[in-house]
Amino acid sequence: RAGGQADGPAAGGAMLPSGIPVSSTEAQSQVRAATASVRAVVGMQTEAERNDSLFPDLSYKTRLYGAAACFAIGCVISVLSTLFLWTAKIVAFAVVYTLGNLVALFSTLFLVGPKRQWRLMWTKDRAGATVIYLFAMVCTLIIAFSAKHPKAPCLILIIVQFCAGLWYGLSYIPFARQTVLSCCMETGSVV
Repeated sequence: RAGGQADGPAAGGAMLPSGIPVSSTEAQSQVRAATASVRAVVGMQTEAERNDSLFPDLSYKTRLYGAAACFAIGCVISVLSTLFLWTAKIVAFAVVYTLGNLVALFSTLFLVGPKRQWRLMWTKDRAGATVIYLFAMVCTLIIAFSAKHPKAPCLILIIVQFCAGLWYGLSYIPFARQTVLSCCMETGSVV
């Protein structure tokens, strides 16, 4: 390379196998989050991490079950909302789908609590997805209950909600966003 500069980790950043660069701060943040999860699974949470939960007196295993159940209920509600599509009740679909997303989002309160969840939602790498996700949910409900012709806007907002929710969720899995982008770029180059 010209000037003797190195690629990848030697240049201050990491590289995914696909060649997508990852900043060292982003990599450190993802490693910190992953180690916190591992500490929790093996029962080595710090007192502060344990007390951040909405249910600090419950064991981590019980809180994990609660989070999984809440997330599953939210997903079931969202999936069941598609039944309204078969009857062309778009507004009912939008409201129930949004309710399912909210229930699934609240599942994290079992693990990290409201204050920490709020801080995590507004980190640099999640803020954009958080704004779009919450904005789409609020607008979906407002339009569903107040617009004269809410079907088309609700459908558009549901698509936005789904994409933003997916992007937001992927931010909690180390290197998931980069992997998805890599797959999309490879798929795009094939077409």
